[in-house]
Amino acid sequence: MKSPALPDAMSAVQWVAHVIRATLWFAVHLAIATGLFLLSAHFSTLSGTDDKNGAHLFRLIASVWFYIAAWSWLVRGVLKRPARPSEKRKPTGTEVAKGAFGCVANLIPIPIVFVLGGRLADWAWAGISGTDTAHPARQASDRLLAFVPHALDNAASWVPWLVAAFFLYNVAKAILTARGKQRSTTGQHVQDANDATLEKLRKKGGPGQAPRGQSPPRGREILAPAGIPSADTVGAAHAGAHGPDMSRFKAAGAREDRVLGALRWSSSDGGWWAEPHDRGFQVQIDGRSEGPDPHALDLARQVVQRNFEALLRASEAARPVAQGRGVGLPRFTIAAVRVGAGSSPGVTLHLRCDGDPGHAYVVMSSDGLQTFRVT
Repeated sequence: MKSPALPDAMSAVQWVAHVIRATLWFAVHLAIATGLFLLSAHFSTLSGTDDKNGAHLFRLIASVWFYIAAWSWLVRGVLKRPARPSEKRKPTGTEVAKGAFGCVANLIPIPIVFVLGGRLADWAWAGISGTDTAHPARQASDRLLAFVPHALDNAASWVPWLVAAFFLYNVAKAILTARGKQRSTTGQHVQDANDATLEKLRKKGGPGQAPRGQSPPRGREILAPAGIPSADTVGAAHAGAHGPDMSRFKAAGAREDRVLGALRWSSSDGGWWAEPHDRGFQVQIDGRSEGPDPHALDLARQVVQRNFEALLRASEAARPVAQGRGVGLPRFTIAAVRVGAGSSPGVTLHLRCDGDPGHAYVVMSSDGLQTFRVT
């Protein structure tokens, strides 16, 4: 049995890792904002009017940058509040008012940062650019200038540790993420929610549902009673379209197929004919008076269902013959189809050419409509 304190410990570790990542990003943005503040302080020491305007511009950018970085670190990092997903619906008047109030509230700290940060930047820049070596900003800048070359010269001593720490951090993050996903899909609270939902559905009752106190038949609980007839119809149609089902044919020489339509037996042709209906061409299927050949029937269904694909491949075989007869851009349509019997029945397509209606173009396929050849 798992300890109940384990999920809390995992959540605490995830929170610490999240805060560390947010703090590192905040340090990067803080360095950028500090550089902009110092740049504005430098321009403020110059006497030109454009320099003064540039100082105010850079100070404003630095203030906005610092405020957004600090707000993101606190709200998204420490408090770990996710961003609100965007909604396509039109906001209400109350939501618009709250949003406007939030925007105004966010603008209040920026002038404070502008003034206080600007004063601190002027003080620091005066020490850095001045001659007073005892100034704290001057001493800090001297230490930084001395540390950077030293760190670059001794990169071999700390870069491997940095890479190892980065690698371990990502491994730990991946493990924690995987554990969090496992908890979200297999946790007890998820099972309790599912059980509560099923209990509500059972209490509602209705046609096709199990009585109270009894569990519904397994495998049928996910299917609503109103959808059962439709599912049965779809299953029957699927079975009729992909295999011979002689029980669905009518007796006395006339049968019905869900894909080919009405079928009639022709003793003179020794096969079954499918009426053209809306497809525009007849289909002859070899077989006996008891019924069409099962393999031929299945292939005939494929011809009807994939007639556009079959016409393209058949046209490739017939096009050289039509061009040899003087047709520049031959266009073909299927006039009739005959499917032979046997385990590998052949399919013969009679094509009609718009530019040469008096000639019969006959092509045949013996590999399941993959390739055709002129006969």
